[in-house]
Formats: sequence, structure tokens, C-alpha cells
Amino acid sequence: MSIAIFAVMLVWLLILATYTAFRRHRAAHPEEFTGFSVRGGDKLAVGAGLVVLAVAATAVKVPDMRQAAVIGIAFTLALLACYALTARRRRPS
Repeated sequence: MSIAIFAVMLVWLLILATYTAFRRHRAAHPEEFTGFSVRGGDKLAVGAGLVVLAVAATAVKVPDMRQAAVIGIAFTLALLACYALTARRRRPS
């Protein structure tokens, strides 16, 4: 159960990071987008991401969540390393 909870926190972090990146792209290219927009949505997404990170950080302190937190943190770091390697390859020289 603790691994499932940690996975949910990771998914929410990815959703919020994707939303923030989308909003930055939208701000840089307003001609591509029309329609509905949430005022201050990017700031709310960053704030919510910080709250999810704070909850995830407390998982290390809870005995039932400690193992899931260690495995989840290692998995997240591995994902970040893979992303960094592939992102560097995609950038033009």
C-alpha cells in the first residue's frame, strides 16, 4: 500500500510539472493557443507541487512508508538521470 501511495505522489508531481511546462510554452507562443485559461494556474501548480514534495519528504519519517520512500526516491532519481541523458541527446549541437 505504501508503494502505491508513493506512486500516486510521483504521478501528481509529473502532472504538475507537465502542466507548468505547458503553461510556459503557452506563454512563449500565445498565437498557437486559444480558449480557456486558469488565471494563476502555473503558480498554483508550483505551489501544489511543493506541497506534494513536502508530503513525500515526510514519508521517510513514517515507519510504514520508509521502505517505499527509499525505493521511490531511488526510482525517481533513476528516471531523472534517464531524462537528463535523453534530453541532452535531443538538443541541437
